[in-house]
Amino acid sequence: SHKVNVASRLGKGIADFELGRKGFEKEKQIDKMPEVLEEILSNNNFDVVHAHYATQYGHILKSVPETTRKILSVWGEDVLDDAKNNSKCAKRLMEGLENADYITTTSEQMRLILNENYGVDITKIWVIPWGYTNNFFPMDKVDKTRLRKMGIFQEGKLILSGRVCRPQNNIEKIIDGFNVSSVDGSLVILTGDLSDK
Repeated sequence: SHKVNVASRLGKGIADFELGRKGFEKEKQIDKMPEVLEEILSNNNFDVVHAHYATQYGHILKSVPETTRKILSVWGEDVLDDAKNNSKCAKRLMEGLENADYITTTSEQMRLILNENYGVDITKIWVIPWGYTNNFFPMDKVDKTRLRKMGIFQEGKLILSGRVCRPQNNIEKIIDGFNVSSVDGSLVILTGDLSDK
């Protein structure tokens, strides 16, 4: 059996360890993480440490002992947006990429970007695509009103995707999921900024 501990600056009832400090601004909380992590690591014995979002948690991997396996998750927005617009985020990303034993991402496109733009060895990047589920939930009245205002609502079943329509989000998997589902209806993929449309 495996034991999983969650360390988070959010601390909303899920975390065994809280990395943030009350009263600190977000950036100060993030920058304090290695110090708090060292304390956690000195009192516990972990086989694997997984930093779940590269530009927020990547830098903690440099504080993890050599004997512990280190995994970094890269989502897309952290590399394509956060790291380009914020020098601190870019630094945390680079520290994460340099110290990780393995990197996970959700699409082949992000794997290529990490390899070509950041020189990450392609063999240490695992692509774990977004999946899909056959559990469907009805829209509430607010969602229906918003869709009507956008001019895309129709009678009958309408399936919405909350994923932004960008290559790193594997929209084709959502389309595959819709195609193999037993639901007869229309699929609407909601996009983010205008450039994504």
